[in-house]
Amino acid sequence: SVMERDRQGPDPRYSNAPPPSLDVYQFIWDRTRMIRKDFILQNYIGTGGRCNAIATRCHERIARWHAMCEHQLSHLEDFVTMQSQQNIQELGQTMKTLNQYYDDAMGRSVLEVAEGDVEVDDDAASSSLKKENYIHGCQSNVVLGASPVDYSGSPMKNDDGVNRNRLVGNENNNHVSCGTAEPEMRGLYILLTMNNDGGMEVLKYVGKLCEQRPEIFRSKPVQLALRIFQAKKEHNYARFFSIMKSPSTPYLFACIMFKHVEQMRKIAFRIMSRTIGYRNRRKDTGEYIHINDSYPLSDLVELLCFEDLDEARAACRHYNITTKEEVPASGGDAVDIIYWRASDFRESKDPKKGTTLPLKPRKMVRIIETKLNGATRLAVCRGEVSGEGAMLAKRLSSSPKNALVATAAVVAQT
Repeated sequence: SVMERDRQGPDPRYSNAPPPSLDVYQFIWDRTRMIRKDFILQNYIGTGGRCNAIATRCHERIARWHAMCEHQLSHLEDFVTMQSQQNIQELGQTMKTLNQYYDDAMGRSVLEVAEGDVEVDDDAASSSLKKENYIHGCQSNVVLGASPVDYSGSPMKNDDGVNRNRLVGNENNNHVSCGTAEPEMRGLYILLTMNNDGGMEVLKYVGKLCEQRPEIFRSKPVQLALRIFQAKKEHNYARFFSIMKSPSTPYLFACIMFKHVEQMRKIAFRIMSRTIGYRNRRKDTGEYIHINDSYPLSDLVELLCFEDLDEARAACRHYNITTKEEVPASGGDAVDIIYWRASDFRESKDPKKGTTLPLKPRKMVRIIETKLNGATRLAVCRGEVSGEGAMLAKRLSSSPKNALVATAAVVAQT
């Protein structure tokens, strides 16, 4: 698979060295962009045009690819400075098209088709046989060629005998969602648009979901996305990072949350510098005495999901937070202690331009990449790590053409 070519060892086309990860990304970005445009040229636009499960699955895989790359390539300076914004734009366009498919008036986003664009009807025995033997894209369950090795040197799981539990594949041919994952994608869209119009876009979006698609609104991915949105909106950094490192938070959700890590850490430093500890004034000299404002740096590493003490220490310097190395009263090795009340929170600025300098977070291998559990990029794009509830458990109507009517009936009963 070309998606893993940079992690499969030497390539003769690159002087027997692995191709740069950014080259692989740009190669695939160019192809997926053309695929999306081709769907548009063929009038796959949802209501008023064409729509089926194949187009939906294809766009979902493209969306997973862009969401995954947003974090997987965050250790590359060229990607962060030149490609990340473009990557988010492509993800946004893909999600916009998916919303059009999901909102199709005839409910065709889960309508399977066989070769020659012949619609497969669940009520026809002959068609169900076609559906049973239908292949969701490539028939290979593993990455072809050499087994990929992660950037850390750990081998990826690329054994055909492993229980995949993927959304896209033969095992989900007879599932009501036909390998599509509307709840997952709706949740990712909420995370992607949290900053739009001060959060108003999310509120309008979920309001529409609650009214027109209650089963999607109540799904686990959408409810998780709303909890993340609420934590960010309330500046609740502790809850935000707690959700991020929770084992129940899917990998791709964490990849999108990574875009907000810099902002949430800055909020955390500002709040903690003003609220932790207190100070009294001595009656004789009028001098302020700082009391109970010490805080172990190791606790900050866990609270704000830093990779290690070095990253946390660098963040403290960036925000002008005082740290000291001290030996505990009980003895042992010296540890870093933060003194909040002895600090004056201040963002670092460019000495020449006077502009505020950003503090880009390091790639979060310890918190985010471990959620992969060895899954390859192929597995991610096919939904192997999409988490519980990514697909609808049941369809409201046996016929996609009646899905809108069935949804309206559910709304009327609530």
